[in-house]
Amino acid sequence: MTTGKDLETRLREVRLALFEVEECVPDTEKVGVEYVDATPELTAECGVEKVARRTFMDYAKLILAISAADGELADAEVKFFIDKAKLYRLPDGMIEEGMAFADQFRQRFSSASAPTGARRDPAGGPTVANLAREFLRNEHAVGYKKRNAAVMAVYDSIKMARADGSYADEERAAVRRAADIMGVSAETLAAVEELVDFELALETCSAAAADADERSGALHDTLVSRAD
Repeated sequence: MTTGKDLETRLREVRLALFEVEECVPDTEKVGVEYVDATPELTAECGVEKVARRTFMDYAKLILAISAADGELADAEVKFFIDKAKLYRLPDGMIEEGMAFADQFRQRFSSASAPTGARRDPAGGPTVANLAREFLRNEHAVGYKKRNAAVMAVYDSIKMARADGSYADEERAAVRRAADIMGVSAETLAAVEELVDFELALETCSAAAADADERSGALHDTLVSRAD
């Protein structure tokens, strides 16, 4: 019988297989580039020692822009970004910069301040395209890059866009546009979307199981107290 732990292990294997690159490419620091030391979590996932500060910010802005493509940036989506930033222990200044960018998108896509066309651009507007190009152009890390940064960006974009419980057509189109610009094939994109589907389903089942366990425990205690 397959357990929840077995499924999580399989999903992790699928995730790493999707992110893997064919060759590990060593890289060194560039003069004039500001770096952030990688956390143990990031080193384990990507095999890098340091990441250019610009890379982190381009990455954050890209996934924030995609999540805002449906005309709003939900609290759950912002929380996803903050949790990700804290996982990698980014300096407070970088988190604040990302949140300032998020606030700009809240205002840009709000119904009160933005033209309808700007709010509902089905492809996320030129902003997503430009940010995808910027991320790809400036992506740089020190150490052995074992993971495909573009695929990881697509994965996190989908996870963040779905953090509020929906995956709007505008968000989906923005993801596809960014993926196309970054060279992520339609087949790989479909595999990443399916992976996220499975992960979310597993999370739902785990939450339901935990709730059922808690309810059954409470019912047991109630019945025992009545019997006494």
